[in-house]
Amino acid sequence: QYREELRRQVEQKLNAAETKRKSEEKKRFTTIAESNRQEAQDHQQRMKKLEEIYTDHKEKVKKMIEKKFKKAKQIREQEMFRWGNRREYGCNNLVVLSLKAELDAGLDLWRKQVLSVQSL
Repeated sequence: QYREELRRQVEQKLNAAETKRKSEEKKRFTTIAESNRQEAQDHQQRMKKLEEIYTDHKEKVKKMIEKKFKKAKQIREQEMFRWGNRREYGCNNLVVLSLKAELDAGLDLWRKQVLSVQSL
């Protein structure tokens, strides 16, 4: 009878330990899942903010390029009008094209930087 009581108590302790272990495992799983959800949300917010910054900067660069292109075109037209010489037109066209190439190169560099930040 004593042994039976001892066996019953041991089984109760084992059952209590198993229940506690399962409870702690479930709690740990819940904590990890919540942490993962929070991390995903934070990442999504960071990506959204980066996308907004990228869009704003893209618009600024576009406006700046359009403004410089328009200015270069006006300068070219003024020079053509002023000199009326085809050779002058060719030289100014080269200036416009070099300015456009410089702006495109800067835009490409910035685009690569944004993509490298987004890939993090």
